[in-house]
Amino acid sequence: MLSMKLRGKLVLVLLLVAVVPLLVSLIFLSNFTKDQIRSSMVQFAEKSSNFVERSTANSQQELSNYLQLLSSSSDMVNALYYASLTQDIEQLHALVDTVHNQYDMDILEVLGADGTSVLRVNAE
Repeated sequence: MLSMKLRGKLVLVLLLVAVVPLLVSLIFLSNFTKDQIRSSMVQFAEKSSNFVERSTANSQQELSNYLQLLSSSSDMVNALYYASLTQDIEQLHALVDTVHNQYDMDILEVLGADGTSVLRVNAE
């Protein structure tokens, strides 16, 4: 280093004075940015999972309300009673099929008083 000319020494010192703070600030800002992006991604994932949980819970509650409304329907009660007496499920099938299409359910199953399946309608 002693054999360098004064001009070379000055250029080297000026480069070090300019580059070292630049590198330090680059490392600091890249770590800060990485932490910000990571926390933003975690926050977005939490918001998304909360939205999915609320949507699922609301859908289940809505279907439960539909089923309660359906089970209290006099048409359903009469059709189920008739089917249990005569083993003829055509009236029940027509009613359940209408409700199945109206509420866009995947599977709708009617159970008897003893828990056995009387009728099951699947999505086509």
